[in-house]
Amino acid sequence: MDIVNTGYVVYLLGIYFLLLALKPSSAISMRKIYTLHADAGTWNEAKQVCETNLGRLLKLKGIKELEELLFLDSTESESGWNGRLNGFLSTNGVWTGLHQPYVGVGGNASWEYDDCEPQSADLSVSSTNGSHCGALLGTSLAVTGVACSSRRPFVCERYIGDCWFQPYPKQMGMIQSAQDVQVLDPGLTLSDCAVTCRNTLHHGSECWGFYYTRETDSCFLLCPNMTAVSSRFERAAHRIPYGGPEEDWVFYVRRCFEGTVDNNPSSVTVDSTALPVTKCTTEVFNGNDTAGEVCFCTTQQRPVIPPSITSEEAAARYAEELSLDARNTSANFRSKNSAVDNRPMAVGMGATLGAGLLAFVFGAVFLMDLPVLYRTLKERLCCKPKVRARESRA
Repeated sequence: MDIVNTGYVVYLLGIYFLLLALKPSSAISMRKIYTLHADAGTWNEAKQVCETNLGRLLKLKGIKELEELLFLDSTESESGWNGRLNGFLSTNGVWTGLHQPYVGVGGNASWEYDDCEPQSADLSVSSTNGSHCGALLGTSLAVTGVACSSRRPFVCERYIGDCWFQPYPKQMGMIQSAQDVQVLDPGLTLSDCAVTCRNTLHHGSECWGFYYTRETDSCFLLCPNMTAVSSRFERAAHRIPYGGPEEDWVFYVRRCFEGTVDNNPSSVTVDSTALPVTKCTTEVFNGNDTAGEVCFCTTQQRPVIPPSITSEEAAARYAEELSLDARNTSANFRSKNSAVDNRPMAVGMGATLGAGLLAFVFGAVFLMDLPVLYRTLKERLCCKPKVRARESRA
């Protein structure tokens, strides 16, 4: 009995570790959309606007997010920000998601994000009494606590789909060490190389780009151990020309962030208060989960950034997409179509019954007309001799 129980436990542990091995790494990044809202609002209004559009206020944790924002604001980006963020940072600043959710509760004055995560150790926060909401007032990793009732521009972030790969022919990325490059076995297709890059963690670092050449089917993954690497290879200063013999050498940069601008005035109205109206929740924000498996064919071009929609619009759209036409259901189809049965016995019985039914119908019609046919034949056969006799007499 003990042997059986032990074997069962080993079996369950094997299944458990197999599921862990099949689960994607939580470090796999998804595609993030930053939206710069030029219309100023209070912290509570900004938070409401972001949540209404299925997003959240900027979660600034370190140099990675800061460098992404600064790149989107540069001339190398197609976000349309065009230096406006820098103008806001040098004047009134922009709102972030950092706030003090427990003001007046047991003397807890901790700074946290919407998901209850405490402020990042890479971020410094300075504040005075009555300042419970965090604003970014410069291009450094320093957030300043200000009154939540003050009005400032803000940045929302939302996650939509998977990252894509931007090609740079005949270029290479500037890396710090040869250990940042992982050489794969030759013979991989371009799609295999891209999917491998997307799912790879090398020395704890994500793959943020790869080299590929069709001449030799060679694939080289770039996994630099740098915190700001998500935007590093997007800058021309961190790419150099490739001088090798392969004419079809391409550097594919994994792009996981985009930027848009919203200049429309906000219609959200929230009570003006000096305290953040927030509920610290441990619910996983959409985008913190790992991305699912992706086909490389969907990531070779810049995906279209879908417009922001409210939760009500999203619910209506989902309801429309999930609604079914009763005429197209399998139940309706089955009600008007017989199932096919190709068994010899079924085919034989069907043929026999069908032939018998046809014989019965046509036989019944023949029997109904039989008296009329009999009389007609009788009259014709009986009358012909009389007619001939009359003619001979005449």
